[in-house]
Amino acid sequence: MAGTVSQVPKSSKEFQSHRRESGNYRARIVSPERRARYWQDTALALHGRGRPRATFQALLAAERDTPQEVRFRPWAQQLTTDLLTRGHNLPGVREFANRVGVA
Repeated sequence: MAGTVSQVPKSSKEFQSHRRESGNYRARIVSPERRARYWQDTALALHGRGRPRATFQALLAAERDTPQEVRFRPWAQQLTTDLLTRGHNLPGVREFANRVGVA
């Protein structure tokens, strides 16, 4: 997925497929900070493509993988605020917002 924006998954289903295919990324990315950056870049790219559900899934994946690098981070807070304020009715986004210090 690293590379061009055209490689960003276009749907939630595509995102899930990508996660399965790249499931060994943790073996390749040892540093938690770099894994968090991977998820940050993924979430930001998906958000930029107008894919709120996939953006939220990337945020959740980042929280599961490196919670210490996601909670209370400005990039996660901004994405979460955008998901909340743009009228996306995503199940669990309010609870996530509480965990990252937005709500």
